Amino acid sequence: MNMILMTRNLSDSLKLENFHNLEKLNCCYNLLTSLDLSNCFRLEEINCSENKLIRLTTNSHILKILDCSKNHLSSLNLDGNKGLVELSCSFNQLDELSLVKNNDLTMINCSSNHLSNLDLNENVKLRQLYCSWNKLERLNLSKNINLEDLTRHNNLLTSLDLSQNSQLTELK
Repeated sequence: MNMILMTRNLSDSLKLENFHNLEKLNCCYNLLTSLDLSNCFRLEEINCSENKLIRLTTNSHILKILDCSKNHLSSLNLDGNKGLVELSCSFNQLDELSLVKNNDLTMINCSSNHLSNLDLNENVKLRQLYCSWNKLERLNLSKNINLEDLTRHNNLLTSLDLSQNSQLTELK
């Protein structure tokens, strides 16, 4: 089941927990502050961008794509989303982002947050990383040998070792 609720002026909370057959959700361009997708175990794709979310709950092991960009999230727990392949969480207020249990990620866009650390050692399938406009002082990409595209400007990086990233074709 797909659910499209975009641009509906939805506000406050949207609770879809226990919608067991929900596979895709698009609720972007609303005024939501909380989105609960607990126990939506068939969920593969979520677009909840352009809201006012301060809380997002999801634990689908088969979730592949999550776009929660342009919200007000200060934390994001993705431990239950082990199958995540693409993550867009840019333009939030994230101070930290733990992706150690998301080993299938190939694309991460976490630009324009407040991140000072980003541990990507477990994300060996990563091909695209967009992490500009944060507070990153260090960025270890030695395990990300498949990385092709890196945007990392406007951080606090003083050095960056890319000697293990021979697949890199785009660097900004």
